[in-house]
Amino acid sequence: MPEPCDLKRKAALYASGSSGN
Repeated sequence: MPEPCDLKRKAALYASGSSGN
């Protein structure tokens, strides 16, 4: 199970990618 910090990082990356950065 991924750690919370990893999840936060993944979420940020996902949001950034979804935004089309």
